[in-house]
Amino acid sequence: MSYDDAPAASTARIPGFHAVVPAGGAGTRLWPLSRAGHPKFLLDLTGSGRTLLQATVDRLTPLTGADGVVVVTGVRHAAAVAQQVPGLGADEERGRLVVEPSPRDSMAAIGLAAAILVERHGDDVVLGSFAADHVIHGAPEFERAVREAVAAAREGFVVTIGITATGPSTAFGYIRSAAPLGVVDAPSARHVAGFVEKPDEQTAVAYLATGEYRWNAGMFVVRAAVLLDHLAQQIPGLASGLREIGRAWDTDARDEVLARVWPGLTKIAIDHAIAEPVAAAGAWPWCQATSAGTTSATSTRSPACCPPRRWATTRPCCAWRRPTRSSCPPRGGPCRSSASRTRSSSTPPTRCWSRPGRTRSRSRRRSTAGGPQGATTCCRGPAPAAPC
Repeated sequence: MSYDDAPAASTARIPGFHAVVPAGGAGTRLWPLSRAGHPKFLLDLTGSGRTLLQATVDRLTPLTGADGVVVVTGVRHAAAVAQQVPGLGADEERGRLVVEPSPRDSMAAIGLAAAILVERHGDDVVLGSFAADHVIHGAPEFERAVREAVAAAREGFVVTIGITATGPSTAFGYIRSAAPLGVVDAPSARHVAGFVEKPDEQTAVAYLATGEYRWNAGMFVVRAAVLLDHLAQQIPGLASGLREIGRAWDTDARDEVLARVWPGLTKIAIDHAIAEPVAAAGAWPWCQATSAGTTSATSTRSPACCPPRRWATTRPCCAWRRPTRSSCPPRGGPCRSSASRTRSSSTPPTRCWSRPGRTRSRSRRRSTAGGPQGATTCCRGPAPAAPC
């Protein structure tokens, strides 16, 4: 369905939906205009009279209501954020300006907001994470995509918002769409065949020629409890720490718990902590979805992990990205993705399986004898006819 043919987006707020805006950065990408103490989200870079942060809040408020936007920022930027967005109620008991004692990357920032929202509003609250420095044109299309994403999230999906590509950009990751998701209130949502990182120009041209790819915008929509449950499976210590802080946030114990727990939390981006492992390892019964049109909504897929067709496997797991040997899980566990280069769309996914006595990395053409019994082997390409 093209958004040009779709009915106008509703102007009503979405009940039970809260937007989380991580607002941090080192201020290096637009230096010297942007500085460490005054990063680009605090600047008016469009000449509209509104900074990127203010424009983000303006864009989200019609969807969440006046009290539905939470901004997560660091101590260094807290005063400037409070000044630019006074409606956050920074000094109120249940204020919506969440200040991190130190940078712990996007997973801790978004996860902390999720933990606070669960304590305040219950497990069914849906959150959407939206960067503070995006410039988005076409508000009706954006709002329609968010509404469909929320509908899919309420069905238990982990959703991401994508963008219809206007050219073969090498600056974005890509999402490959597949069959319709089948959620009534998200008619343009579709399953996803895979995620790929920033390609070269030739590969990007090939992607767009298929009509199946969207830019990955890094926006996530999910029930807060589902997000924290996924995190508990991937990084239990981080999840439990965020839950503890969330329980203490609106109490007199906040400062003590925050000072004790926050410095020990794992520093990791949400892409590596949730998006890639859930999509790659497939440990939970979600399905990937992406909507068509100017923007799109996507959720992550699991548990048998591989879609049917040529990537089907009966092995313990499959992965959209090739893991390194060090990223292999214990025997029988799901593969975990690594920072290694993403496979092409025509390459079969990585299989992980077990072989007693030694660990082999076929891609590195070396093996280590005398390894732990049942050590996991990571191999590229199709699994062999017999176990490794």
